[in-house]
Amino acid sequence: VVADQANDRLDFMIVSRGIWSKDNIKGAAELDEKDLRYDLEQILKCRDVSALPIPPLGVADFTDKPDDPDAVDWQQGIRHLDIEPGAFFLDEQGRLSFYQFMRVNGLAAMIEMSKKEAHAEWRRQVKDKGRSHRECVEAAIVADLSPVAVDGAGFVYYMPMSADDHEESMIWLCRRLVRQVEAALEGKDGMVRSDATQRGLVQLLRDNKVGVVRREGVTEVYIGVQGSERCDYQIRGGAYQDNLLKEFQKLEPPPPKVSQAMVDRQFEAFRKREARLPKAYAQARARAIDGDKKQ
Repeated sequence: VVADQANDRLDFMIVSRGIWSKDNIKGAAELDEKDLRYDLEQILKCRDVSALPIPPLGVADFTDKPDDPDAVDWQQGIRHLDIEPGAFFLDEQGRLSFYQFMRVNGLAAMIEMSKKEAHAEWRRQVKDKGRSHRECVEAAIVADLSPVAVDGAGFVYYMPMSADDHEESMIWLCRRLVRQVEAALEGKDGMVRSDATQRGLVQLLRDNKVGVVRREGVTEVYIGVQGSERCDYQIRGGAYQDNLLKEFQKLEPPPPKVSQAMVDRQFEAFRKREARLPKAYAQARARAIDGDKKQ
Protein backbone atom coordinates (compact mmCIF):
# COMPACT_ATOMS: atom_id res chain seq x y z
CA VAL A 1 0.00 0.00 0.00
CA VAL A 2 1.37 3.43 -0.98
CA ALA A 3 -0.19 6.62 0.38
CA ASP A 4 -0.53 9.65 -1.90
CA GLN A 5 -1.83 12.17 0.60
CA ALA A 6 -1.45 15.13 -1.77
CA ASN A 7 -4.02 13.55 -4.11
CA ASP A 8 -6.17 11.98 -1.35
CA ARG A 9 -5.64 8.44 -2.61
CA LEU A 10 -4.10 5.06 -1.85
CA ASP A 11 -2.45 2.77 -4.39
CA PHE A 12 -2.46 -1.00 -3.76
CA MET A 13 -0.40 -3.78 -5.29
CA ILE A 14 -2.18 -7.08 -4.59
CA VAL A 15 -0.21 -10.27 -5.21
CA SER A 16 -1.93 -13.61 -4.62
CA ARG A 17 0.85 -16.21 -4.49
CA GLY A 18 0.28 -19.93 -4.57
CA ILE A 19 -3.42 -20.00 -5.46
CA TRP A 20 -5.05 -23.33 -4.71
CA SER A 21 -8.39 -24.81 -3.72
CA LYS A 22 -8.87 -26.13 -0.21
CA ASP A 23 -12.51 -26.47 0.79
CA ASN A 24 -15.75 -27.55 -0.80
CA ILE A 25 -19.36 -27.70 0.27
CA LYS A 26 -19.25 -31.49 0.65
CA GLY A 27 -16.41 -31.41 3.15
CA ALA A 28 -14.77 -34.33 1.38
CA ALA A 29 -11.05 -34.95 1.57
CA GLU A 30 -10.70 -34.59 -2.20
CA LEU A 31 -12.18 -31.89 -4.38
CA ASP A 32 -14.15 -33.05 -7.40
CA GLU A 33 -13.89 -31.35 -10.80
CA LYS A 34 -17.04 -29.29 -10.20
CA ASP A 35 -15.59 -27.77 -7.04
CA LEU A 36 -12.27 -27.00 -8.71
CA ARG A 37 -14.02 -25.48 -11.72
CA TYR A 38 -16.08 -23.19 -9.48
CA ASP A 39 -13.02 -22.01 -7.54
CA LEU A 40 -11.15 -21.37 -10.79
CA GLU A 41 -14.10 -19.42 -12.21
CA GLN A 42 -14.05 -17.24 -9.11
CA ILE A 43 -10.35 -16.38 -9.32
CA LEU A 44 -10.58 -15.79 -13.10
CA LYS A 45 -13.01 -12.96 -12.31
CA CYS A 46 -10.04 -11.05 -10.88
CA ARG A 47 -8.64 -10.83 -14.40
CA ASP A 48 -11.85 -10.64 -16.41
CA VAL A 49 -13.97 -8.17 -14.39
CA SER A 50 -11.48 -6.81 -11.79
CA ALA A 51 -12.87 -8.76 -8.86
CA LEU A 52 -10.80 -8.77 -5.66
CA PRO A 53 -9.67 -11.72 -3.54
CA ILE A 54 -10.57 -10.92 0.08
CA PRO A 55 -9.42 -13.59 2.55
CA PRO A 56 -11.32 -15.24 4.14
CA LEU A 57 -14.51 -13.93 2.49
CA GLY A 58 -13.69 -15.11 -1.04
CA VAL A 59 -13.77 -13.12 -4.27
CA ALA A 60 -15.56 -9.74 -4.34
CA ASP A 61 -17.22 -9.14 -7.72
CA PHE A 62 -18.08 -5.45 -8.07
CA THR A 63 -19.98 -6.00 -11.32
CA ASP A 64 -22.56 -8.38 -9.85
CA LYS A 65 -25.34 -7.00 -7.62
CA PRO A 66 -26.55 -9.81 -5.31
CA ASP A 67 -30.20 -10.86 -5.26
CA ASP A 68 -29.98 -11.76 -1.57
CA PRO A 69 -30.62 -8.57 0.47
CA ASP A 70 -28.44 -9.95 3.30
CA ALA A 71 -25.46 -10.62 1.02
CA VAL A 72 -22.54 -8.19 0.82
CA ASP A 73 -23.12 -5.63 -1.93
CA TRP A 74 -19.61 -4.87 -3.14
CA GLN A 75 -20.93 -2.25 -5.57
CA GLN A 76 -21.28 0.19 -2.68
CA GLY A 77 -17.60 1.04 -2.96
CA ILE A 78 -17.14 0.92 -6.70
CA ARG A 79 -17.47 4.70 -7.15
CA HIS A 80 -14.10 5.30 -5.51
CA LEU A 81 -12.17 2.24 -6.71
CA ASP A 82 -10.01 1.83 -9.80
CA ILE A 83 -9.14 -1.88 -10.01
CA GLU A 84 -6.82 -2.82 -12.83
CA PRO A 85 -6.49 -6.53 -13.58
CA GLY A 86 -2.97 -7.82 -13.87
CA ALA A 87 -2.15 -11.33 -15.00
CA PHE A 88 -1.70 -14.90 -13.89
CA PHE A 89 1.91 -16.01 -13.56
CA LEU A 90 4.18 -18.61 -12.03
CA ASP A 91 6.24 -17.22 -9.17
CA GLU A 92 9.84 -18.11 -8.36
CA GLN A 93 8.65 -21.38 -6.78
CA GLY A 94 6.52 -22.36 -9.78
CA ARG A 95 3.20 -21.69 -8.03
CA LEU A 96 0.09 -20.35 -9.77
CA SER A 97 -0.16 -16.68 -8.78
CA PHE A 98 -1.95 -13.49 -9.78
CA TYR A 99 -1.24 -9.78 -9.44
CA GLN A 100 -3.49 -6.74 -9.79
CA PHE A 101 -3.47 -3.07 -8.85
CA MET A 102 -6.07 -0.94 -7.10
CA ARG A 103 -6.45 2.78 -6.49
CA VAL A 104 -8.75 4.34 -3.91
CA ASN A 105 -9.74 7.80 -5.13
CA GLY A 106 -11.27 10.47 -2.89
CA LEU A 107 -10.25 8.60 0.24
CA ALA A 108 -11.81 11.08 2.66
CA ALA A 109 -15.12 11.02 0.77
CA MET A 110 -15.14 7.21 0.71
CA ILE A 111 -14.61 7.01 4.46
CA GLU A 112 -17.37 9.56 5.01
CA MET A 113 -19.68 7.55 2.75
CA SER A 114 -18.95 4.39 4.74
CA LYS A 115 -20.23 5.90 7.99
CA LYS A 116 -23.93 5.44 7.28
CA GLU A 117 -23.55 1.79 6.34
CA ALA A 118 -21.19 1.16 9.25
CA HIS A 119 -23.56 2.74 11.77
CA ALA A 120 -26.43 0.61 10.48
CA GLU A 121 -24.24 -2.51 10.67
CA TRP A 122 -23.17 -1.68 14.24
CA ARG A 123 -26.83 -1.47 15.27
CA ARG A 124 -27.59 -4.82 13.61
CA GLN A 125 -24.67 -6.51 15.36
CA VAL A 126 -25.71 -5.41 18.87
CA LYS A 127 -29.38 -6.32 18.72
CA ASP A 128 -28.77 -9.32 20.95
CA LYS A 129 -26.04 -7.72 23.07
CA GLY A 130 -26.36 -6.30 26.53
CA ARG A 131 -27.51 -2.80 27.37
CA SER A 132 -24.01 -1.43 28.01
CA HIS A 133 -22.82 -2.57 24.57
CA ARG A 134 -25.84 -1.03 22.84
CA GLU A 135 -25.24 2.23 24.70
CA CYS A 136 -21.62 2.30 23.49
CA VAL A 137 -22.79 1.89 19.90
CA GLU A 138 -25.38 4.64 20.19
CA ALA A 139 -22.81 6.97 21.77
CA ALA A 140 -20.41 6.29 18.88
CA ILE A 141 -23.12 7.01 16.33
CA VAL A 142 -24.12 10.24 18.07
CA ALA A 143 -20.43 11.25 18.05
CA ASP A 144 -20.38 10.45 14.28
CA LEU A 145 -17.51 7.99 14.73
CA SER A 146 -16.01 6.67 11.48
CA PRO A 147 -15.49 2.91 11.19
CA VAL A 148 -11.94 3.44 9.89
CA ALA A 149 -9.21 6.06 9.76
CA VAL A 150 -6.21 6.12 7.43
CA ASP A 151 -2.85 7.39 8.65
CA GLY A 152 -0.46 7.32 5.70
CA ALA A 153 -0.58 3.70 4.56
CA GLY A 154 -1.65 2.47 8.00
CA PHE A 155 -5.21 1.85 9.15
CA VAL A 156 -7.20 2.14 12.37
CA TYR A 157 -10.53 0.33 12.79
CA TYR A 158 -12.96 1.54 15.44
CA MET A 159 -15.35 -0.89 17.15
CA PRO A 160 -17.70 0.52 19.78
CA MET A 161 -18.25 -2.02 22.56
CA SER A 162 -18.59 -2.27 26.30
CA ALA A 163 -15.65 -3.08 28.58
CA ASP A 164 -17.07 -6.58 29.25
CA ASP A 165 -17.43 -7.34 25.54
CA HIS A 166 -13.91 -6.08 24.90
CA GLU A 167 -12.55 -8.43 27.55
CA GLU A 168 -14.56 -11.32 26.13
CA SER A 169 -13.17 -10.61 22.66
CA MET A 170 -9.60 -10.52 23.95
CA ILE A 171 -10.07 -13.82 25.78
CA TRP A 172 -11.46 -15.39 22.58
CA LEU A 173 -8.47 -14.09 20.59
CA CYS A 174 -5.94 -15.40 23.09
CA ARG A 175 -7.58 -18.82 23.22
CA ARG A 176 -7.62 -19.05 19.44
CA LEU A 177 -3.93 -18.13 19.29
CA VAL A 178 -3.09 -20.83 21.82
CA ARG A 179 -5.17 -23.46 20.00
CA GLN A 180 -3.52 -22.70 16.65
CA VAL A 181 -0.02 -22.87 18.10
CA GLU A 182 -0.76 -26.13 19.96
CA ALA A 183 -2.28 -27.67 16.82
CA ALA A 184 0.83 -26.82 14.80
CA LEU A 185 3.23 -28.10 17.46
CA GLU A 186 1.26 -31.37 17.62
CA GLY A 187 1.12 -31.70 13.82
CA LYS A 188 -2.67 -31.59 13.62
CA ASP A 189 -4.72 -30.73 10.50
CA GLY A 190 -1.77 -31.29 8.19
CA MET A 191 0.32 -28.55 9.85
CA VAL A 192 4.01 -28.68 10.70
CA ARG A 193 5.79 -27.20 13.73
CA SER A 194 6.96 -24.09 11.85
CA ASP A 195 3.31 -23.20 11.16
CA ALA A 196 3.01 -22.23 14.83
CA THR A 197 4.70 -18.89 14.08
CA GLN A 198 4.72 -18.67 10.28
CA ARG A 199 1.00 -19.09 9.53
CA GLY A 200 -2.34 -18.31 11.08
CA LEU A 201 -3.07 -15.65 13.69
CA VAL A 202 0.50 -15.35 14.97
CA GLN A 203 1.80 -14.48 11.50
CA LEU A 204 -1.17 -12.22 10.77
CA LEU A 205 -0.75 -10.14 13.93
CA ARG A 206 3.05 -9.99 13.80
CA ASP A 207 3.78 -9.29 10.14
CA ASN A 208 0.96 -6.77 9.73
CA LYS A 209 1.89 -4.78 12.86
CA VAL A 210 -1.52 -5.30 14.47
CA GLY A 211 -2.15 -3.64 17.82
CA VAL A 212 -5.24 -3.20 20.02
CA VAL A 213 -5.94 -0.06 22.08
CA ARG A 214 -8.87 0.24 24.45
CA ARG A 215 -10.53 3.61 25.02
CA GLU A 216 -13.73 4.41 26.86
CA GLY A 217 -16.54 2.75 24.92
CA VAL A 218 -14.39 1.95 21.86
CA THR A 219 -11.82 -0.68 20.91
CA GLU A 220 -9.30 0.47 18.32
CA VAL A 221 -7.39 -1.94 16.10
CA TYR A 222 -4.22 -0.54 14.50
CA ILE A 223 -2.83 -2.22 11.39
CA GLY A 224 0.43 -1.34 9.68
CA VAL A 225 2.98 1.37 10.44
CA GLN A 226 0.93 4.47 11.21
CA GLY A 227 1.98 7.54 9.21
CA SER A 228 4.24 5.55 6.88
CA GLU A 229 4.12 6.28 3.15
CA ARG A 230 4.37 2.55 2.33
CA CYS A 231 3.18 -0.54 4.18
CA ASP A 232 3.49 -4.21 3.23
CA TYR A 233 0.67 -6.49 4.40
CA GLN A 234 0.80 -10.27 4.25
CA ILE A 235 -1.59 -13.16 4.89
CA ARG A 236 -0.18 -16.67 4.61
CA GLY A 237 -2.43 -19.61 3.88
CA GLY A 238 -1.71 -23.31 4.07
CA ALA A 239 0.89 -25.35 2.24
CA TYR A 240 0.54 -24.94 -1.54
CA GLN A 241 -1.20 -27.52 -3.73
CA ASP A 242 -1.14 -27.39 -7.53
CA ASN A 243 -4.79 -28.44 -8.06
CA LEU A 244 -5.92 -25.08 -9.49
CA LEU A 245 -2.82 -24.82 -11.67
CA LYS A 246 -3.71 -28.14 -13.29
CA GLU A 247 -7.31 -26.99 -13.76
CA PHE A 248 -6.11 -23.65 -15.18
CA GLN A 249 -3.94 -25.42 -17.78
CA LYS A 250 -6.95 -27.33 -19.08
CA LEU A 251 -8.30 -24.00 -20.37
CA GLU A 252 -5.22 -21.92 -21.11
CA PRO A 253 -1.50 -22.31 -21.76
CA PRO A 254 0.76 -22.32 -18.70
CA PRO A 255 1.26 -18.76 -17.44
CA PRO A 256 4.76 -17.22 -17.74
CA LYS A 257 7.26 -17.10 -14.92
CA VAL A 258 7.41 -13.62 -13.37
CA SER A 259 9.66 -12.28 -10.63
CA GLN A 260 8.54 -9.88 -7.89
CA ALA A 261 10.89 -7.27 -9.38
CA MET A 262 8.88 -7.35 -12.62
CA VAL A 263 5.61 -6.89 -10.73
CA ASP A 264 7.16 -3.99 -8.81
CA ARG A 265 8.04 -2.25 -12.08
CA GLN A 266 4.50 -2.69 -13.35
CA PHE A 267 3.16 -1.20 -10.12
CA GLU A 268 5.39 1.87 -10.33
CA ALA A 269 4.17 2.43 -13.90
CA PHE A 270 0.55 2.08 -12.71
CA ARG A 271 1.10 4.78 -10.09
CA LYS A 272 2.02 7.29 -12.82
CA ARG A 273 -0.99 6.75 -15.11
CA GLU A 274 -4.73 6.22 -15.21
CA ALA A 275 -5.97 2.74 -14.37
CA ARG A 276 -6.96 0.43 -17.22
CA LEU A 277 -10.37 -0.95 -16.34
CA PRO A 278 -12.13 -3.95 -17.92
CA LYS A 279 -15.26 -3.01 -19.83
CA ALA A 280 -17.67 -4.74 -17.44
CA TYR A 281 -16.12 -3.00 -14.43
CA ALA A 282 -16.11 0.43 -16.10
CA GLN A 283 -19.77 0.03 -17.05
CA ALA A 284 -20.77 -1.02 -13.52
CA ARG A 285 -19.03 1.99 -12.02
CA ALA A 286 -20.59 4.34 -14.58
CA ARG A 287 -24.05 3.01 -13.65
CA ALA A 288 -23.34 3.60 -9.96
CA ILE A 289 -22.19 7.17 -10.58
CA ASP A 290 -25.18 7.90 -12.84
CA GLY A 291 -27.49 6.59 -10.13
CA ASP A 292 -25.93 9.03 -7.64
CA LYS A 293 -26.53 11.93 -10.01
CA LYS A 294 -30.22 11.06 -10.40
CA GLN A 295 -30.85 10.97 -6.65
